[in-house]
Amino acid sequence: MFAVTTRNKLRSRRHAVSMIWAWAHIRRQLAHTPGMLAYTTGIANLTEFFTLTLWDKEIDMTLFMASEDHRDMMWNTRQWSESFWSMRWNPTNKETRTYIQHIRRLQYLVEQLPKPDVPVPKLKQFRRVATRFEKTAR
Repeated sequence: MFAVTTRNKLRSRRHAVSMIWAWAHIRRQLAHTPGMLAYTTGIANLTEFFTLTLWDKEIDMTLFMASEDHRDMMWNTRQWSESFWSMRWNPTNKETRTYIQHIRRLQYLVEQLPKPDVPVPKLKQFRRVATRFEKTAR
């Protein structure tokens, strides 16, 4: 068992849409990755993003990190990020059970949220809206 947690602090809110878009790709890939036991993502605000992943073996996580989608996103985070940290550890069995319970509870809560029925505009339009939002928030 192997766990990884990350925190990505963006330079600006205007990068939030790009980050969420990248996350969607990564989460789809995680769902089909061998050795992936559980994962969850969290947003503290429009500039702070977290992940927690549980892996069967360290090699599984290493292969995922080397994948094209993950590599592309990490390349972009250099442009988007003010700071980034990651921590890896081998959790105890008790910690693992607790993490999985929390992840399942979070997944259940997310499933209970209403599904948004909003058409997704083009990425450039998203960026313009985010830039305007950032200017009005100041």
